[in-house]
Amino acid sequence: SSFASGSRPGNYKWFRTVTNIPEYTLTFDANGGSGAMSGTTILATTRYVLPECTFTAPYNKAFKAWEVNGEEKYDGETITVTEDTTIKAIWMSKNLGVQVGAVSVTTDNASNIVGDGISGTVSYDYKTKTLTLNNTTIYSAQFATITGAIISEESLTIKLIGENTLYGERWNGSEETVVFQHVIKVLEGNLDIVGDGSLTINGKN
Repeated sequence: SSFASGSRPGNYKWFRTVTNIPEYTLTFDANGGSGAMSGTTILATTRYVLPECTFTAPYNKAFKAWEVNGEEKYDGETITVTEDTTIKAIWMSKNLGVQVGAVSVTTDNASNIVGDGISGTVSYDYKTKTLTLNNTTIYSAQFATITGAIISEESLTIKLIGENTLYGERWNGSEETVVFQHVIKVLEGNLDIVGDGSLTINGKN
């Protein structure tokens, strides 16, 4: 800070504090991706909105989030800058570790999951790990050594809209079915079912 002073008639004096606000540099790190994103310089304590990632992802990867000072932040979130900061891209596998019917959920199909053994509207939000079922019918299928209509490697929330039915049978496009043990299987973590819809489970032992 610096100080300036002056005088006015009547021997009154005034003082003004002039504060030098520091500037900080933001840079972007592709973290194994390719391409470039321009950095910027902003004033200290400025709130900065994280941009959409325009780096090219590594092979078979997709953008997940930004890493800022060791924390994951999504594009569109706001950060407060108090020092020179590197904003690093975090990549994830395109395969999201969820299977619905005979379909593996990826970053490419998560917003509209369609395929054998699935009817109705199904989508998956990887940020909240929420699978939304909207008037669906889903048949079990093989996932590695496990079978089920819905299988997740991690904790999963299923949101129900309308009437939904899961079958503990493999779908093979004909009247013939093969019975399996699981209808919904979460390999590690918790299963939560929410929403105003209904869920009917048809399984056989």
